[in-house]
Amino acid sequence: MIKHITAFVLDRVPDSDEARVRLRVKWEGSRRIVALNVGCRVNVSRWDPEAQRCIPRSFHGARRISAASINAEIDRYADAVEDAFDSFDAQGVVPSKDEFRSKLTETLGLASSEDVGVFRAFDIFVAERGSRNCWTHRTYQKLWGVKNHLLAWDPDLTWQGFKEEGLYRFVAHLRSQTRVNKRAASGVTSIKDTTVEKNISALRWFLIWADRRGLLPYKDYLEFKPKLQKMDDPIIFLDWEELMGLLNFEIPEKHRALRPVRDVFCFCAFTSLRYSDVYGLRWADVHDTYIRVTTVKTSDDLVIELNKYSEEILGRYVDEAFPDDKVFPVLSNQKMNVRLKELCRLAGICRLVRVTEYQNGRRVDLLLPKWQLMSTHAGRRTFISNALMMGIPPNVVMRWTGHADYNSMKPYIAIADSVKVQEMSKFDKK
Repeated sequence: MIKHITAFVLDRVPDSDEARVRLRVKWEGSRRIVALNVGCRVNVSRWDPEAQRCIPRSFHGARRISAASINAEIDRYADAVEDAFDSFDAQGVVPSKDEFRSKLTETLGLASSEDVGVFRAFDIFVAERGSRNCWTHRTYQKLWGVKNHLLAWDPDLTWQGFKEEGLYRFVAHLRSQTRVNKRAASGVTSIKDTTVEKNISALRWFLIWADRRGLLPYKDYLEFKPKLQKMDDPIIFLDWEELMGLLNFEIPEKHRALRPVRDVFCFCAFTSLRYSDVYGLRWADVHDTYIRVTTVKTSDDLVIELNKYSEEILGRYVDEAFPDDKVFPVLSNQKMNVRLKELCRLAGICRLVRVTEYQNGRRVDLLLPKWQLMSTHAGRRTFISNALMMGIPPNVVMRWTGHADYNSMKPYIAIADSVKVQEMSKFDKK
């Protein structure tokens, strides 16, 4: 039996309560030591140093990963250490550091960068992280999109491709891609630099994971910061007059299929619900004076009081019956967005909006009618913007929307302030 010591220690993040969990294994006294990142982050205040585990029933990090999930991963690493030593015991040999590290990573499901190719590792990364962090379908789509870009760039990609030169070539590949753009005269344009940045950010998740697993022999990604031109998209919402016009718009009989679309969008605009939450809204969530939902995106438990507009919309569907006791006959997000644009065009929501974006480093300015920019998320933005313009305090609005970070409200507060300035100027005209 090879005597050894297994310990899980914290590598604290400076100026933070967070820390990375590291595995340290010692044998033959202190002559042979192997350290490995476990790939988990914990809050130091919720860590039991004696048990070397998270405090039960605690949650960690911005994504609130449960202690049970993190402890299960730590246990997996501890079991892998014992299995690796059992294997060497059976052979009657004391392993070197390199031999033990190789056996340990193999036992954990990953061998070496030579044995595990980039795309195989990417699949393992998505399966492991997606399951542990409860990724949404949209997050999975984002990561598979990155993999498809990598395959199109170099189907024989090796780890060497993630040196600095390779990363810049990948950025050039992304910027050369085209997208369907109905706003453009040609119908096709280069993808936006902001989209390139999102792909690089998602790729960095994978590279961090591969580095921690000992698969990525290069750390160029840590200093890699391509110069991309970014321009924030305008916050698209309906002001009160536009919202009332849409709510009371008489939809022609030949377009009657748009009526549920109008109701669902306006319900979001009067309650702050996201599309994913109104899609799953059931009558069990509706009470006399409020609705109670657990949000899909953040798992927040929200109580949202009803007003006369949201009550009126609910009343239209009291006697309707939809599958799974759903309140509304909600379409897929893609179909909903297409029909919402058509609805807003018919309702005359045509004020021009300036949109500035960068394509392959080139600035492109567009003047587009507002209906063309509408999406289901504009309903939530409409609620927030109008609530602030009515003078409702931001901290109260955040109780309805579930925003935990005040910074996320700043763009909306800026909009409300600009409207206040415009309204005050009316006194000068009297």
